[in-house]
Amino acid sequence: MVSTVALSVRVRRELKEKAEELGINIREVIERVLEEAIEERRKELLREIANELKYLI
Repeated sequence: MVSTVALSVRVRRELKEKAEELGINIREVIERVLEEAIEERRKELLREIANELKYLI
């Protein structure tokens, strides 16, 4: 079983209402976007490290 934590975030009321009206699972959207942001940041950090290593070699 995957461990989870509760997050609290404020969004514009209209966004929440529209998402609910359209049947959008907000938790799933937030998880997916956060996973994508984490992966992108990891790639950025690896590129930075690679660039630094080029100057050391």
